Amino acid sequence: MSKERLTHLFQKYVHKTCTQAEYAELMSLINDKNKAIELDQLMNEEWKNHRNGPELDKKSVDQLFDRILSAGEYIQENNQTIKLNTRRSWIMWAAASFLLGIFAFWFYSSNSDSSNKAKQAQAIAGKTNPVIKLATINEHKKIKLPDGSIVILNNGSKLEFPKNFSGNTREIILEGEGYFDIKHNAEKPFIVHTGKISTTVLGTAFNIKAYDKENNVVVTVTRGKVMVKNENKTLGIIVPDQQIVFNKTEMKSSLTPVVASKIVEWQEKDLYFDDVTMDEAAAQLAKRFNIKIKFASEESRSCRFTATFLKGESLEEILEVITSFNHITYQKKAGEIIISGNGCK
Repeated sequence: MSKERLTHLFQKYVHKTCTQAEYAELMSLINDKNKAIELDQLMNEEWKNHRNGPELDKKSVDQLFDRILSAGEYIQENNQTIKLNTRRSWIMWAAASFLLGIFAFWFYSSNSDSSNKAKQAQAIAGKTNPVIKLATINEHKKIKLPDGSIVILNNGSKLEFPKNFSGNTREIILEGEGYFDIKHNAEKPFIVHTGKISTTVLGTAFNIKAYDKENNVVVTVTRGKVMVKNENKTLGIIVPDQQIVFNKTEMKSSLTPVVASKIVEWQEKDLYFDDVTMDEAAAQLAKRFNIKIKFASEESRSCRFTATFLKGESLEEILEVITSFNHITYQKKAGEIIISGNGCK
């Protein structure tokens, strides 16, 4: 028995075009104990390679279900009805049920992308928990999630998340690329959905690149540990400076060592000051530019502001902006910055 023959016979059975002889051949193949091993191997092979198999339209799948449930008669090409006795009925039931898992799966998996996104959207929000949708075009965007976790979206990316994380998990949907710095919560795993791939963490920092038009989904860890899954199959657990690449066409993944800092360079030059004090900003700038920053007066330390710098601006350019917000000044002396002013007025 060849795979092609079995497929041919079953397709004719689904569409009610096989002859009585072909129907008898299909049933005998399935009911033959000597063919059990071969059938098992065929079924396993088809499950692994379902993308290469024939697709059934929804009407055919529905008809197949109806025929399995009735399991009492078979209609030939000439519309002559053959009544099956009790013994043959259960054989047909068993046979069709045996094959249904293979062929129905071909149909439903081929149409699963859109339904998969719908299920993910349903998972991240309840009936009374609205979903927030954000997108970037030619920019980076820093997003603070309900639990305090931070996401930086790259160009041309989309993010969906609930207004509040309820239930036992924190789940979001990403399309594109994002860098994640997740607040630790051992009781509420954080899950990022990217198509059929899900990345689960408790608290860590990692990068996901999963553009719809690109063939690979790439997960890279900079801190902590994450688990990457393709639906229910675990692809791997990765730690800092490791990366999993999943090929969506070949349905294969690879785990490789990388220099994670190189992978996330796209967002490391970005500076986000979100309602921070001058004191907090000075500490961040001192670390970024490896320079000492002092305050000539204590009043200026508590001045607050919000600003974003995404183009690799110099220290002087940044200081010009943030000091102008608060009506204070700065000057550079002997390799350090002195910030002066009489407060925020």
